[in-house]
Amino acid sequence: MLKFYFNRFRVFLKEKLGLSVSLDEITFSYLRPDYIILEAGAHDGNDTKRLAALTKNKVFAFEPVPFLFGLLKRNTNGLKNVFAFDIALADKNTTLPMYISSGGSDASSSLLKPAAHLDKNPEVVFDEKINVKALTLDDWAALQHVTNIDFMWLDMQGYEFNMLKASKIIFPTIKVLYTEVSTTELYLSQVLYSEYKEWLLNSGFDLIKEDLPWGFTGNALFVKK
Repeated sequence: MLKFYFNRFRVFLKEKLGLSVSLDEITFSYLRPDYIILEAGAHDGNDTKRLAALTKNKVFAFEPVPFLFGLLKRNTNGLKNVFAFDIALADKNTTLPMYISSGGSDASSSLLKPAAHLDKNPEVVFDEKINVKALTLDDWAALQHVTNIDFMWLDMQGYEFNMLKASKIIFPTIKVLYTEVSTTELYLSQVLYSEYKEWLLNSGFDLIKEDLPWGFTGNALFVKK
């Protein structure tokens, strides 16, 4: 059974990162069938469905944009291990403005104001701003009686570092972290990949694979030592 879930995980990461994961890189202890997944920036739920197939345990999916949250709920309907939240994970408990993307992409909305994104991807526009409910990871976890997250999947358009750094309780429990990264300030005051990576390495993670297909943005996989 364990090998079955590992093989699903390996195929998933190969498609996402071009990564062939070996047992030496991610141990079976990290990939037990009951590991807990958290996805922030779930969009329409397509990745959520696949993440839900990787574990027998819970998948917590976050999408604060209302129309995308509706798609997330619809696309994961019937998946009993998916729990969806229409809030933004952040570094404070408050209401925050979210800049909504449209035009060429509805997947670039962020709690940060767009900056170089406007030049790099001129087909994507940010004509709308809404207020969304935000919670820290630790306070959300306390409310939901969650004590650990094994695998975290982050696509937060520049806010990943902010959210993780504010977590003193749940962040140390993370074993595998797949995160969006950028070497360019696509969003105002975004923490760049060099600083983000150094912080993760100093926090006890190893970098397994990084993939920046456009040269300035992409994803990276980190595993706790």
